Amino acid sequence: MANWRRTTFYEKKTGVPVVYNMRTNDLAHGGEGAPLVPLYQQALAEGLDLPLAVINIGGISNVAWIGAENKVLAFDMGPGNALLDQWVFQKAQKKFDEDGAFAREGHVHDKIVQNFMTHPYFSQKPPKSLDRLDFNLESVQELSAEDRAATLVEMTAQSIEKGTHFLPQKPQQYILTGGGRHNKHLVKRIADVLAPIPVKTAEALGWDGDFMEAEAFAYLAVRALKKYPLTLPTTTGVEKPISGGVLIS
Repeated sequence: MANWRRTTFYEKKTGVPVVYNMRTNDLAHGGEGAPLVPLYQQALAEGLDLPLAVINIGGISNVAWIGAENKVLAFDMGPGNALLDQWVFQKAQKKFDEDGAFAREGHVHDKIVQNFMTHPYFSQKPPKSLDRLDFNLESVQELSAEDRAATLVEMTAQSIEKGTHFLPQKPQQYILTGGGRHNKHLVKRIADVLAPIPVKTAEALGWDGDFMEAEAFAYLAVRALKKYPLTLPTTTGVEKPISGGVLIS
């Protein structure tokens, strides 16, 4: 059950009631507190051919597999943009590798990627979740600038492909959301490793891939007010479907 308390601070700041703290109740009932977006993605997928899988590429990449009969499975897959963004900032004081310009010019060091993929996380069955600090740049430090970027992109693509092995059924399509979908080189590598299943960006379905998480938390706030579940055993590992959130009004 959601935990409600009242104050006037946020009402003064926003002019509307606010629901926050969506993760705590999940954690208190044995969940990992993430990911929280899958139920919103399930709502977006209503009327589409199922199953489908939504892959979000933020700092960490995660997937929400959406099947028939309200079946959902979600988990973190591996590094998304975090390592590449960290390296690009160190190299060029830029926030990201625009269109994959650095990575496109580099050579992938397959042995480094293969070693990276032996990390025990990738063989761990879901539910499971990551922190962006769970991986680092140590293995690519000796590479040239372009090779480092290309190899980091390949780590992301291969960890996504590895994660799809845990899906209950092959999806009819993969939908990409998050900032990583703007990296054309990364999207190409993901499409290559997931072929022949088609890979599309969120916009191909009329979704907004940049604001999906913001939209999702608004959707979850309404679910919290109605005391509907925010998380499921198959999304966070929580012991049973459970609501959450704290209302400030």
